[in-house]
Order: sequence, then C-alpha cells, then structure tokens
Amino acid sequence: MTKKIIAIFVILLFTKCEYIVPKEKHWDSYNKKFVQYDLEEWEAKLDQRRRELKTNNIPLMVRVAGSYPNSAGGVDANIYFENLTSKSIKYVNITSRPFNRVGDLQKCSIRSYSSFTVQSTGPFKPGDIHSGTVDSAWYNHSIHCLQLVSVEIIYMDNKREILRKPSLFSHPYQSKCPDI
Repeated sequence: MTKKIIAIFVILLFTKCEYIVPKEKHWDSYNKKFVQYDLEEWEAKLDQRRRELKTNNIPLMVRVAGSYPNSAGGVDANIYFENLTSKSIKYVNITSRPFNRVGDLQKCSIRSYSSFTVQSTGPFKPGDIHSGTVDSAWYNHSIHCLQLVSVEIIYMDNKREILRKPSLFSHPYQSKCPDI
C-alpha cells in the first residue's frame, strides 16, 4: 500500500497537472436564482478592487446583502468589510436601506423604520476581514435588495470618518437595486 502511494506521488510530481478551479454556486437574490462564479475570476476581481481602493486612500471595502424574507417576513442584514488602512479600527457602523423589486423604498412593518445601522465592534487590524449577520433586521415580505447608504469608521484614537458615496467603497460584488 505504501509503495502505491509513493508511486502515485512520484507520478504526480513529474507530471504536469493543471489545477481545475471549481465553480461555486451562490444565491443571486436580485434575480432569485443560483449563479456560478469562477473562484479564480472572483479573487482576481477582488484583488483589483482592493488595489483601486488603496490607491484612492479608501479605508474600507464594504458589502451588504439581504436574505430572502423568511416565513414571518424577516430579512437578515449580511455585512462584509475589509480594513484597507494601516490603522486599527474600533467600530464600523454600516447603514443600509431596503427596496422592493421595482425600486421603492421599504420599511419594517413592525418597527416602522427603513434605514438600519449595523455596528461592528473591533478592534479590526489592518487587513482584517469581518463578516456578520443581523437576524431579521427588517420584517417585510416585499424587501428584495439592500442599498448601502453610508459607513462610519471610528479608529482606536477616536478619530471618526464617514463615507457617504457607496460607489467609492463598495465591494465589487455589491448587489445593485433596480433603478435606484
């Protein structure tokens, strides 16, 4: 048995084997279907966006996404961000708003708010990536997508920075809401 394993290893060592990149299925909430992404292409696009943001001194790359409404209408807020600065961050406050399939602003049918802010507590060191989920941030069966509104960054020295133009700091795979 050991000889077979060694033989296979030797054959693989001297044989040119190409690594086949698997395609991963991901749920596209906007189109309500599973789509496949080439992981190599996905990473290349992320790396390109990181370089672009760092070149323009943008401190974070951010993505928000909503879940499909559950049976009670609860929509989760899924967040992702990456610290692109050379400083540690104490808090990151990400604000987003929900929209329906035709681009109308929605609100929580129980708590009557539209905008929802998720606060993530650090410290987030340079290069750290953080993701998390807030269960049932809104209750509304009509919610189809989330729009990133703003991000407030509070550094460890209590300096504050507010980013209000999502196109400047959004993740390359940030979902787009229709006609917004």
